[in-house]
Amino acid sequence: MTDDEKFARVDMRRINEASLVFHDIEVQVNHLFKELAIRLDTKAKDLMKTEKKLEKKAKIMDAAALVAEVNLLNHQKQEIQEELKIDRQRLEKAYVDARSVMNRKITEVIETIAIKEGYSAVFEVSALVSDERDDITDDVIRQMNDIVTSYKIDY
Repeated sequence: MTDDEKFARVDMRRINEASLVFHDIEVQVNHLFKELAIRLDTKAKDLMKTEKKLEKKAKIMDAAALVAEVNLLNHQKQEIQEELKIDRQRLEKAYVDARSVMNRKITEVIETIAIKEGYSAVFEVSALVSDERDDITDDVIRQMNDIVTSYKIDY
């Protein structure tokens, strides 16, 4: 290390907490998960109605027809479960992708600040006590909030 080297630090936890776009992503994902739950609940209620109707009809149906209806109902249940699984996986992937895009943006902002301010290195920290002049976290947060104000989850 030479005397002319400058080092800075950033607190990624604070950046994530203070970033408007990360908040926006969380809100969108929570909303999409709620929509998914509502859709599943609606389909489950429809299946329960069908099941109750089938219970009433079972008394007058022949065994073969009843078995066919029960198999169809079970197949529909399996399809809904598979649909839910696929939708959850897609939504989780969309969330991870969004976070990844934003993390790359943060890295770009950090690199820009480091070059502009002449830092030799920037260290990611979460609990380091040092001179506040070495902390560029607030600058990163400000620039991130200026550059990226929203993000549309691609789901």
